[in-house]
Amino acid sequence: MSDKRVIVLGLDGLNYSLVNEGLGTGLLPHLREAMAAGVSGELLSTLPPCSAPAWTTFATGKTPGKHGVFDFWRVSYTPKRQLTPVSSRSVVGATTWQIAGQHGKRVGVVQVPLTYPPSPVNGLMMSDMLMTPNEEVDYTFPRELKAEIKSRYADFLIRPYNIFGQDEESLRRAAYWEKRLEEVNQWLFQREPFDFFVNVSQASDIVQHHFRRYLVPADGTVHNAELRSCYDPLLREVFASIDETIAHRLSLLDGNTVLFIVSDHGFGPATQFFNVNRFLVDIGLFKFRESRAQQVRRALIKTVTRTLKTLDFLHLRRRLNRDTIRSLVESVDEAVALPRDWHQTKAWSGTSSAEGIFVNLKGREATGVVSPGEEYEQVRQRILDSLRGLHDPTTGEAILDGAYRREEIYPETPEHCPDILLEFGKHPYKVRETLSVPSWLQPMPPRSGSGRHNPMGVFIAVGADVPAGVTLQGLRLLDVAPTLLYSLGLPVPSDMEGRVLTDVFTEEYVRAHPPTYSETSGDSQGGGAGFSYTADEEAQITGQLKDLGYV
Repeated sequence: MSDKRVIVLGLDGLNYSLVNEGLGTGLLPHLREAMAAGVSGELLSTLPPCSAPAWTTFATGKTPGKHGVFDFWRVSYTPKRQLTPVSSRSVVGATTWQIAGQHGKRVGVVQVPLTYPPSPVNGLMMSDMLMTPNEEVDYTFPRELKAEIKSRYADFLIRPYNIFGQDEESLRRAAYWEKRLEEVNQWLFQREPFDFFVNVSQASDIVQHHFRRYLVPADGTVHNAELRSCYDPLLREVFASIDETIAHRLSLLDGNTVLFIVSDHGFGPATQFFNVNRFLVDIGLFKFRESRAQQVRRALIKTVTRTLKTLDFLHLRRRLNRDTIRSLVESVDEAVALPRDWHQTKAWSGTSSAEGIFVNLKGREATGVVSPGEEYEQVRQRILDSLRGLHDPTTGEAILDGAYRREEIYPETPEHCPDILLEFGKHPYKVRETLSVPSWLQPMPPRSGSGRHNPMGVFIAVGADVPAGVTLQGLRLLDVAPTLLYSLGLPVPSDMEGRVLTDVFTEEYVRAHPPTYSETSGDSQGGGAGFSYTADEEAQITGQLKDLGYV
């Protein structure tokens, strides 16, 4: 068996349109250097192509149907909607770093999504910025590592992007924190030797959510020339920081090291909201109830809201912080929307990140009205037939690449998976749940962001026994975990659903080192331990994810 050192750099949301077109192809020269020196190809993400299920598939080599993570939350209605954030304890199945540790490999895991709370590993772990609720909690293993980091880097924040938006200051902070986080990574590299080191950068995803239209001019969206000239140098600085990280990882290559650069999904333009609940209203599956008094109250609120939006009364938007503005917007949306009739509603939208539809099923939902069996299948078929006929009335293009019963994609599926899964491909439509809208399709206002996830990410491998300048086809995120274990010279557990990408290595190397397999993958990341966030922590996580553009 080989005994390679493996380094993985995760770049959230990166895809080839950004590499090849971003700011006139002026981005990420060291990434292009890595592609030329190794193997590369587009990498198919999960459905949905959301960071939570995708990075969990990267970690476990299992589909969401097996590892159990479909979204940042598990959603329930009692009848008011409850969003319960997922955590490392939600993951079913062992991760590559756990398996490597069980075989005696020294591992470092830094800010991989869904690693909070941190789990014991044979090495160290710093949990992710997305699901870590605040700066006060213990977010490292061993626990003492947090204090050691803070003693060396007094301004270090586990959640540096707690408030982020479309402004110059946010971009300045993104560039600063990308460099600062990499300083911590490089110190960890020097602190002790690792056989397997994985870290994920979120900046490439966060920036695209808010600034995609200024990054990739070729996507056809309308640009504000003044803002573009203002943002251009700051965007270049952010991606120069990312490229410096890539340069450092390339500098670590020797005759026994392989570097993998992986993204969890791709990115593309977003120009319109697909208001799924309004669509369900239109096909008669989502129902409202309203009295005359409620009609008058709603009309009054709408009038006041339109006036404030037009006048920006007393410049409130400039005076209030984003958390306050978001709470106000959500409160107004809830007030303006008609009250739901849960006894007549048969389906509703999942979160914008889940990109799916739930059926109000008896025995599963607290308000369930749809009987299992024939009625359940009739409701799902009605939704599917209606979705497959949806076209943008302006362009005539299809809204979706596909819509599926959940078992068509994931035969073994837990109950918290949406009953219908939506596949948008590279179409520019973004799911929204809001009810206070007149149409199922609406243009996105400029301040709502300009980017959305799409399914095609990036895979690059370079280093020992990797051929140069090879482009691979048919790569899946699902295949990364078994390939990493193979690269470490370890057997691949039989319950991993991905395959070893032997084309990453030379034919001579694979002949001398054929893949081996084992019966089980060992303990899961959560280890079966119970865990739950407090109410305040849930609110902190949800607020941050909304700020960052994930929902």
